[in-house]
Amino acid sequence: MAMKVLVIDDSSAMRKFIQRAIKTSGADVEAFLEAADGAAALEVLSGNAVDMIFCDLNMPNMDGETFVAKKMLDERIRSIPVVIVSTDSSRDRVRSLIGNGVAGYVEKPFQPEDLRKELDRVMASA
Repeated sequence: MAMKVLVIDDSSAMRKFIQRAIKTSGADVEAFLEAADGAAALEVLSGNAVDMIFCDLNMPNMDGETFVAKKMLDERIRSIPVVIVSTDSSRDRVRSLIGNGVAGYVEKPFQPEDLRKELDRVMASA
């Protein structure tokens, strides 16, 4: 089943790279949506259904951690799995994020298969 994926990162180059990596991995994605920060992502989600979200942590305006907290308060979008893609991989931060509703974590830099593996793992448990 083809899915829709939202990619949230303040770097347009990184958003494109993540999309390319997911496509290269062979994942069945029908569409990618993009947002430059958490606030823009909430706007995108208000008018679009997505199956999965890949989100950076460190962004201006609304960071990834705040985005996840706000998403979890919204019944309509609470169940959409979020995979964090970030350079910040401290164990305590990852543990905290997973405890607060994040479904997975991929550390930058990554290989396309890292994203695919996490996408498959998260969607299998969704």
